[in-house]
Amino acid sequence: MSLLITVFRTILGNSRDESAAMEYFYMGFAFAYITRLMGYNIIKFKFMILIHASVMIVNFTVLGMTEVFLTINVVFLEIVTLTFCFLNERDERVLFDSLYKSRKDVLKFKHLITSYFPNPLAIFTNAYDACNYMNNAYKRAFGRSKKTQANNA
Repeated sequence: MSLLITVFRTILGNSRDESAAMEYFYMGFAFAYITRLMGYNIIKFKFMILIHASVMIVNFTVLGMTEVFLTINVVFLEIVTLTFCFLNERDERVLFDSLYKSRKDVLKFKHLITSYFPNPLAIFTNAYDACNYMNNAYKRAFGRSKKTQANNA
């Protein structure tokens, strides 16, 4: 704790007391939480950039950061945070697109097997007591519907 206070004294100057340093720390901490909470709920990346920039501007005006090193550090951390958010968003979109395409391909394959596969095909449960799937050729050959039970298949 004393190390933290020493760091704040060097950043804010020796003229401020410990309670002021802690007050500035907690205000900055609260701004960071507000930024993260809003960042989790914003879907579009351009709005996320706008929120981060506006919070940073409010942060600088309220806290009155005049130290050049601290200002550069905060701006750098905001840029890194936005970069990670962008990369995370891009990865999630790629994953969603691949899952959507995969599901679409599986549905096309299922339709192909159901409608156009000439050989009878049925998929039963492990206990062979119910049929999970059957194609049209199986239904035509054995006259079964999907709801009927399998007998010693």
